[in-house]
Amino acid sequence: MTERSPAAGSPGRQRSSPPATRPAPRPARIHSPTTAEHLTHLQRQVGNAAATVFLQRRSRAADLTAPYTDPAAMATLSAMPTADLVDTFDDPAAATGARGLLAAPGALPATSRDRITCALRACLGPIDPTFYVAWSHLDPTDQALLMARAERTEKGASLPARRIAVMGGGLIGMVRAGAYPEAFAFLNGLNMAEILTTLLSARGAAVERPVGTASGAPARTALADLGAHLTSAVGVNTERLRLAIEAVGFGGGDFGKFVAAQPAVHSAALLDFERNDIKAFLSGSGVADLDAVLGDPKLFVGGQFFWSGELFDAVQAEPAVAALRTTPALRPLSTQLDTLLSVAGDRDRPTSEVQQLATRFVSAVRAAGAPAADRLIALASFVGPDALAATVPEGQRKIFKGRSREFLGGLGLYDMLAGLYLGTGAQPLLTSHLNVFKLHYLAQAEAVVCGFQAGFLANLYRKKARAAGHPEPDPKARIGGLMVAESFRNDSRPFTVRGESVIRGDVCRYGAGLASAFGRITAALDAGWLVHVRVMSGEGGGFPGGEHSLMVIGHQGNTLTASDSDPNGERDAILRTGFTTLYFDPATPRLSTAVNDEEFPVPQSDTRFHRNHHHRYQVLSVAGCV
Repeated sequence: MTERSPAAGSPGRQRSSPPATRPAPRPARIHSPTTAEHLTHLQRQVGNAAATVFLQRRSRAADLTAPYTDPAAMATLSAMPTADLVDTFDDPAAATGARGLLAAPGALPATSRDRITCALRACLGPIDPTFYVAWSHLDPTDQALLMARAERTEKGASLPARRIAVMGGGLIGMVRAGAYPEAFAFLNGLNMAEILTTLLSARGAAVERPVGTASGAPARTALADLGAHLTSAVGVNTERLRLAIEAVGFGGGDFGKFVAAQPAVHSAALLDFERNDIKAFLSGSGVADLDAVLGDPKLFVGGQFFWSGELFDAVQAEPAVAALRTTPALRPLSTQLDTLLSVAGDRDRPTSEVQQLATRFVSAVRAAGAPAADRLIALASFVGPDALAATVPEGQRKIFKGRSREFLGGLGLYDMLAGLYLGTGAQPLLTSHLNVFKLHYLAQAEAVVCGFQAGFLANLYRKKARAAGHPEPDPKARIGGLMVAESFRNDSRPFTVRGESVIRGDVCRYGAGLASAFGRITAALDAGWLVHVRVMSGEGGGFPGGEHSLMVIGHQGNTLTASDSDPNGERDAILRTGFTTLYFDPATPRLSTAVNDEEFPVPQSDTRFHRNHHHRYQVLSVAGCV
């Protein structure tokens, strides 16, 4: 079994102690720092670039007379200090031997394989999953030195998000190639925190579904595919990897609920710090905290359509309506009411059609002598929109200039209900609003209140968090008015990805400042803020202001978890949880629902979605924090 890391967040595996025999000291040499503290002190004195120069002092290429893959050369390389390894591999005289060694990794001795592998790739490239895995097994001093050298080979190599993206991309490639034993061996060499963030990439990548799968079936991800092939995990701690896969696929973020679903979390398969890593990972999404504070999952599952859903449910719960459902002689009336409610809840149907159906229903109620007929008649009696519309503030009227009276009536009702909820911290009673015309007006307005709903949810969370004694967010970390995307271009040329015709659509362009913006967003989240972002939706459109709002509530690795005010926008019902994942892809660069550039296109058959059936969003800007 591969050895695991000794502590959460620390290097995944410590390399063996180097041979006792060292080259004799050179009188004129400025010695490499021996501890991370020494290196930090040197960096603060002379800067990173100068510190790297001090650490790289002497090439030993002249000492390597045999091919680098020979045991004698291996022994010489293994005995070198890391700084000398870097100088040697940077020496043009060593180019042929170093590249030969790069092509024959099996020749490296086990005791120094990670250090030599990492040094080779830091100097010659590629900065790939093999580099990052080997790097994670080194001590802090060697890590700092070799990452500084890798940064010269590939700018951005030292970014944590870059490391996560590269390792995630490598894992996805293994899964798609069917190299499951290699994928599990790769994961087993990481510490738990690294396994979890690497698996996040697999969760966002689509793979081909098994032959015979129904065309309307949910998408299959690389994470699910990996979980389905656990029997291929040989020579590794399979249960440890299984629990990590389950944690990344677990919805809700509540560690207690995860333990209830996976009791093996407390088995000998995991060490204490690994359990803590899983707990911290789940907590990082922010979902469990949002759920606990708000106390009503329907708020984010319903999204911007929450109030029409609640009003519809309240009508169904009305005793007079319940009597229709349970009285056989009144079933025709019950069917009429179902039709009326369905049309009233459809924003695309004209109010005149609702009025015709309502008139017929009232006449039928009177003719049937239904019990509690006055309540049924009140449900279907005409209520004009003007009184509700009169309450809409001038600012909203300007935003929605030219909208119909019915729309403004629905907006007024939305504002009223949201305001009552925010004012009291409790959902208001809907008894006085049980009416199909109010339902119809509300349905028309809700289609475009995503920004208002995101703000409502965040402000309700903040109100309830304060009442629960949660600390106030740090004002120094607050951000707002931050443009993230610089421009966009349209590319609607069709091409094929694994047998499916796709297009790229509107493609946002992000500059070098995206990494900084991502860092500011995660810092704001860590400081207790919820972050409101504006996004481009589906195939595209809406640049630069955006056409939809998301509220970012947490982060894990290089991902952001966002509450989506339009949860029904996902293709598969199983994905309509009220939350979506945004990936920071430092290679493209991009901040979107695509884990990488390969996953970015949308099928021509329905350009709203990625191939993994998640709705596509590209982040345009940060609107503010709540």
